[in-house]
Amino acid sequence: MMPVGEDDRMVGAISDRDIAVRGIAEGHHGKTKVREVMSDGIRWAYEDDAIDHAAQIMAEHQIRRLLIVNRDKRLVGILALGRCRGQGTQGQARR
Repeated sequence: MMPVGEDDRMVGAISDRDIAVRGIAEGHHGKTKVREVMSDGIRWAYEDDAIDHAAQIMAEHQIRRLLIVNRDKRLVGILALGRCRGQGTQGQARR
C-alpha cells in the first residue's frame, strides 16, 4: 500500500489489489492516473494510539494496513496487521 497525497494532504491510498481490480480487470491502460484506481476514504491512527485501537480500526474496515500519523497529521508510517498480533493492550502503534 502506498499513500497518495495532494497539496500536502493524504487523499487516498493505492494497493496491488486496487491496481488488479480497478486497473487491470476494468481494462485501464498503463497511462491511467493513480486517482482513477486508488482507494479513497483512507483510515488512519495516531502514532501514540494503543495497538488495540489500531487493530479495531483495521477490523471494522476490513483492512490489513493502516496509515499512522503524528498529532500534526503527518504520515509517519504504515502499520501492518501482522505487527498487531501478540501486542499487549498497553502497546502503541509503531512505525
